[in-house]
Amino acid sequence: MQKLWSLVFLFVPIFSVAIFIIAPSYGWWLPENICTFGGDVDYLFKLILVIVTIAFIGTQTLLVYALFRWASHGGKSTFIHTHHWLEVGWTIVPAVILVFIAFYQFDTWIRIKSQKSFPKQTPDAEVLAGQFECVFAIPAPTERLGRSTTS
Repeated sequence: MQKLWSLVFLFVPIFSVAIFIIAPSYGWWLPENICTFGGDVDYLFKLILVIVTIAFIGTQTLLVYALFRWASHGGKSTFIHTHHWLEVGWTIVPAVILVFIAFYQFDTWIRIKSQKSFPKQTPDAEVLAGQFECVFAIPAPTERLGRSTTS
């Protein structure tokens, strides 16, 4: 019966990866790209998704292996007080991955936030958002947009 649980835990990553693979062909994916930098942001999203998927598959594989391998042993497991190199490893590897993501996305972030990369055309509307309000300014055809102020 205990080995059955390991097979249940095996089903979850297989189902998740299958959904991940077939989702784009059924339209269960990202919405249509209508933003100037949408392609860059979508690429970063997919890159992070691939990294997370690899980590997910790795951890689930180790979990299923451990559950299946030691399911019939019964009794208590051996307590290990510390394993310094293992702790250093599972601290450094995610840190390196996060630093990689931070540096890799930095160019996209600069292009999105830099005013010189903003569209040269005049916007059709101006939106001023607050915590509990949004003020929309849509000018008449003969007017220009200016800064809206709220009290």
